[in-house]
Amino acid sequence: MPTNPESLIITQIDKKSYYKVQDQTRKHIFYGYAFCFSWMFLFLICLYLIPYNPIIQLYNLKCNDNNCLGSFKFINNNYYKTYWNDPKLSLYWVPYNNQSIGSSCYKYSNCPNCLIKIGNFQNTLTNDNFNIDSKSNKIKEFSLINSTKMSCINWIQLNPYKNLPVRFLAFGHINVKTYLNNYGKINVKRNYYLMKK
Repeated sequence: MPTNPESLIITQIDKKSYYKVQDQTRKHIFYGYAFCFSWMFLFLICLYLIPYNPIIQLYNLKCNDNNCLGSFKFINNNYYKTYWNDPKLSLYWVPYNNQSIGSSCYKYSNCPNCLIKIGNFQNTLTNDNFNIDSKSNKIKEFSLINSTKMSCINWIQLNPYKNLPVRFLAFGHINVKTYLNNYGKINVKRNYYLMKK
């Protein structure tokens, strides 16, 4: 231990400045972590609250001589529950170019680039209202209610065009809302549904 009083003062000052520098470094680290965590928290809150559009698509189509059942897939991409109601869905056949068309489907034998309406879907259950939990989906079955076109469906299945699959399109919409957002009418996703023989 130094006996010189001046060296004692210098040693004490050096220790104090060392502790001040160490305290400031701890404060900078703390503020850095607080800044990073606050931005991460803000990002997660925005990710949760930003609305993502729900999706509806024709998932499966099963037809026999008397009836057609269409399964529709309802997809909720949000982090909260969605409420669906009042579906208005219909089915159209999309013939290939130069494909002959039976008289049960259309009054003319050829219809290039056209859609032929087969019928409307009705929910097989009596209640059209349902909920879908966060980040999940639900498949619901609907029955084709326009029975006059069943002969057209049978004709389509019995007369495939060059052994290609039959092309169908579903049209329509359903009302969707959440406790944060009202999406209004969500349209069916426009993808061909290919029915193989």
